[in-house]
Formats: sequence, C-alpha cells, structure tokens
Amino acid sequence: FAELSDSYYVASVAVDVDKDKDEKRYNNGTDTYTFTATVKDGHGNLVVDKPIEIDWQTDPAVAGLKLTKQSNSVSNAQGQVTATLTSTAAVTDVQVSAKTAANQSWIKADSPVSFEELSLSYHVTRVTVDKEGPLYNEGTDAYTFTATVEDAYGNLVVDKPIDIDWQTDPAVDGLKLTKQNNSVSNAQGQVTVTLSSTVVAIDVQMSAKTATQQTPVKVDKKVSFIGPDELASLTVSPDHVTEGEGEGHTYTFTATVKDFSGQAKSGVAVAWSATNSKGVTITDKNLVTQVVGDGKTDADGKAQYQIYSKSGGFVAVMVTAKVNDLSVGSKNKTVEIKANEQDVANFFILDYHHKDGESLGRSVPKERMNFGWQGMKFKPEYLPGKARISGGYIGVYDSSNRNVIDVDRERFQVKKAGMVTLTATFTHPESGRYLKYVIPDVKINHFIIFDPNPIGPGIGYPDLNSRIDKRQPLARCTRGDRIQERDLGSSIDYLVNNLDLNLIDKGLLGDPTEGFSQAAIRMGGLQIDDTKIQAHLLDNSGLASNAYVVLCEE
Repeated sequence: FAELSDSYYVASVAVDVDKDKDEKRYNNGTDTYTFTATVKDGHGNLVVDKPIEIDWQTDPAVAGLKLTKQSNSVSNAQGQVTATLTSTAAVTDVQVSAKTAANQSWIKADSPVSFEELSLSYHVTRVTVDKEGPLYNEGTDAYTFTATVEDAYGNLVVDKPIDIDWQTDPAVDGLKLTKQNNSVSNAQGQVTVTLSSTVVAIDVQMSAKTATQQTPVKVDKKVSFIGPDELASLTVSPDHVTEGEGEGHTYTFTATVKDFSGQAKSGVAVAWSATNSKGVTITDKNLVTQVVGDGKTDADGKAQYQIYSKSGGFVAVMVTAKVNDLSVGSKNKTVEIKANEQDVANFFILDYHHKDGESLGRSVPKERMNFGWQGMKFKPEYLPGKARISGGYIGVYDSSNRNVIDVDRERFQVKKAGMVTLTATFTHPESGRYLKYVIPDVKINHFIIFDPNPIGPGIGYPDLNSRIDKRQPLARCTRGDRIQERDLGSSIDYLVNNLDLNLIDKGLLGDPTEGFSQAAIRMGGLQIDDTKIQAHLLDNSGLASNAYVVLCEE
C-alpha cells in the first residue's frame, strides 16, 4: 500500500480579493489578493482537515511581491488551503500557481492579478488661497495657493513628491506661477504655488490637478491684479438730498486717483455709471448724466461726474466710479433726487358703475367740485386727460382725513363735508423715478342728502319753463336742511351744461339703475328763499322731466 498523502494534488486555484472586483489594488503592501487551492487525493476525494504542504509561486517572480501562507497548513472542510499576495512593487498580470510537495504539476489560478502604482491614485481634493485681494500688478505681490492631496483611500499624501498641474483661467501673458522649491508634500498633504502678475487681470480662476487626475479642482474664489492707479476716494456734493428737479439741483461726484506712493495721478481714465440700487443701469431720459471734461483725472488726480433730473424725482441713484474701467477697486455713492410736489387743477368724477378702461368724460375744475354725495368717487387729472401715470408706474394714494375723503385703491371717495389734502406718488419699479402730487384744499362744502321716497315730501313739481317751484308747502327735507341756490346752483349747472356731465349716472341720486331714475325724477331742487325752490337738471337727457327732489345737507 502506498502512502495516501503522496497522492495529494492541487485540483484548482481560485483568486478572491478583499474588496470589490472592479476596484484597483495598489502596491502599498497591504492590499491583498487571496488564493485558494483545492486539494484532492488519488481517488478524487477532497482532502479534509489534513496537514498539506503547498508550494506557491508567482510568474513573474518580481521583487516586492510577497506570498503569505495561511497560519497552519491544515485544509478546511472543503479541502482548501489559502495564501495571500501583497506587493510593494507595481506589477501587472501576475500569474499565481500552486502544487503539493508530492506533485510536480503547477496549477495556475483562474486569472492573473495586478498591483497598480499607488502614486497614480493621488488627486487634489481642495485648493485654497491665502488672501482676498486685489493685489497690484507690479510683479512682486503674490497670492499663495495650497492644494491638498489624497490617495485612493482618502489618506493624506504626506512627505511624497507630487507633481501638481496648476492652471489659470484665463491664461494671460504676464501671469506667473511659481511652484515651491521641491515638490514634496508637507505633513498635511499640501503642496503650494504662488501667483504674481505684471498685467491687469480680473477674476482669475486658479485650479489644480495631479498628472493622472481628469478634472482639475477650482479654488473657492477668484483673484485679481489691478494697476497702480488706485481710486482713493469718491465724494459727492451736495452731501444731502437735493431739494428738487432741474439743473439747479445737480449732484457733482468727484473721484480722486492716486498711484502706489499715494501721490495724485493725472491723466487716468475714470469710467462712470448710474444705476438703481440693484445695479441696473437707469435708462430713463429724465435722468441727465454728464462727464465733466474729457473723463480723465486732472493735475490733482480728480475727475468729475454730474447728474440731475429734468422731471420727477429718483428714489435712489447709485453712481459708480471705476479706474481704467475695472470693477475691482471701484467705489459708489447713492443719492436721492427729490421730486417737486405737483398740484392738479381738475378731477374726473366717476360714474356710479364705472369700470376700468371706460371713458372718464370731461374733468371738473377743482373749485367747481365743491360738493359731494354718498358713493361719489373721483380721480385727479394728473396729466391732461389722464387719471393715472402709464409706463409701469406704481401708485400710492393717501388722504389727510379719510373720514372726509377716503382712499379706494387709485380712487378717492367722498364721505362727508370737510377739507383735506390728497397725495399720490407714482414710482417706476426699475428706474426708481417717481412723481409726487400734493393736492391741498380739496374742499367739500356741501354733502348732498335727500329723501329717497319718490312720492314723499321731498318731491316737487316746478314750472316747466322757469323750473321754479312756488307751490306751498315747498318740498322739504326729512333729514337736514335745504341747500341754498346761491351755494350750489352755479356749480351743478356748470357740470351739467358746460361739461355735459350726467350727474344721475354719477350717482348723485343713488344707484342710477333703481330708485329715482326709474321714477323719471332727474332734477335736484335748491332753495331760493322761503317761497321758492329752483330745480336744476342733473343731466341733459332729462329735459322732459317734470319732477325734482329737494337737495339737503346736515
């Protein structure tokens, strides 16, 4: 009988790894491949729980490759014995084979393995810059950029030579990158470079990557180099809000430019702009802007710019000065141009059922609109024939006494007799231009009331020729007293006869679709004396009307 162990042979060798199959293994001496040899005896049975001496070899046999057998040579329940392979050398397509001591046939693993150079995994993870800037372009001022480098495992690459590819965008002639004296990273895995310039360069984006890194990493902020001409100051005169519009209320801005040494610099171009508070250029032609002289600094290093408004105010005008048209180092001042307060001469009385877009009719002079009634609404005539400011302006309206005249969006509504001051401010949301209307002494001397009963004691029937009613008892007020002819007669006639306004449609007698209009009562009566009442047409279409309602007030 032959010794059974002499028949042991390696039937197969499989390779396994300690991480995902697609992940690379590096020559760091710790990444491993595990090889498993399955051993059988002469009868083809698995050799289980037996000491088996396995010979392992690599092809090629590279210095740095290390095969480590399992701690004991006893096979497991599947007849398997293992070995691990590590490397400190970069090597590709290593073929591992195994055999038993008694069998001369080497059995190859089912696939070759490789170890990649660890330095190929080095990559920049972060880039920082040491100062805000801007710096001068005299060739010595410099920014220092620091790149942090890690390997494939997220470990800092410490004390290793690393070749960093530094890039500037834009790549301007005159920008100079200077790498550190040696390329060895420090204890924090960092490598540095400095950037200086002999040209003006604005918003330069620095980035860094290793030789094998596909995408460069950008520094978190851009940097700039500016010329030696510095905008030292920007002042404005007057330094308070101007009192109104026109060339007599001009703001003058003065920019002072100095060189490196602090001396005034002449002949330097200063660029100016006028924007709203959000930096949007104001294109409204009512804002007049002008550069004083040729736009360059004088012997004292000063250049000037002026603005004023031809019409209207401006909530905020931000004037910005730039040296050599560079945003870096620019300065700005924001001023307000106060609008002249404007009055209006006329008002539009709205129909009781007026809808936006409908005709407003003719406007009423301020002095003629000395009376009102329940539900009376009106709009000021801000511009000839216009009750609003077009072109995207937003209006804000107010009344000094809303118990007398209230505000209903862009309309004013009469509540009772009294005198108020009305205001309306129209502001353009982009340019900031605004118009301000202050309308003083809007006086409602008489607030008309009447008995709403179409067959009540307030109804009278005048002579159809003179429209005077002498019949006793005269039509009377059930609340308040009769309004006198001398107080209101000429105003009503002016609105109806001269302006052709329909006071019925405007609601003087209430809702024109019901009440007196349905009863054909289209006149209002005013007391001449204790014996007579004068009836007045409230619209020119009521010529055939033969009845009036006496107009009263409390």
